[in-house]
Amino acid sequence: FSSINSNIVDRFNVYKGFVPVGFGGRLSSVFEVETRAGNKSNFYSEGSLSPISANVIVEMPIVKDKASLMVSTRSSYSNWILKRLEEPELRNSRASFYDFTVNFDYQLSDNSNISILGYNSNDDFNLNTLVEYDYGNLGGVLKYSNRIAPKLKTDVYLIHSNYNFATAN
Repeated sequence: FSSINSNIVDRFNVYKGFVPVGFGGRLSSVFEVETRAGNKSNFYSEGSLSPISANVIVEMPIVKDKASLMVSTRSSYSNWILKRLEEPELRNSRASFYDFTVNFDYQLSDNSNISILGYNSNDDFNLNTLVEYDYGNLGGVLKYSNRIAPKLKTDVYLIHSNYNFATAN
């Protein structure tokens, strides 16, 4: 599974070796992901179901043609499947993940925009108490964009990130 729901990605870049100075210039590689804005004119939703996970996205205009809200969530139900297996080692195991993304986007004028994105994810794996790990991400971004001239744009970000990882045995 990808870290971010691919249905909400607008664009991405991979930087290897030479990393632009905007990322600090000292990292060995960066995977930059930008999510798309929600639908500002119409309500839209979609969902999908696979053998082990489900996905739902809801987009809606808050102020027609100016502001939108997009909510995306994914979750696995592999724990439910594991509990139905005959093998005791697997039946006594856990494997699950979820993620949740919310994106508010507001066009202040023809040249400026503000967006707020929140992200939360968690993965939990336990193989019959032999191997166990749990990790998660919590993050948020406040972004202000202003097009000063046709070839000059400023982006100002306020970013928060919290990663946790735990392992046992």
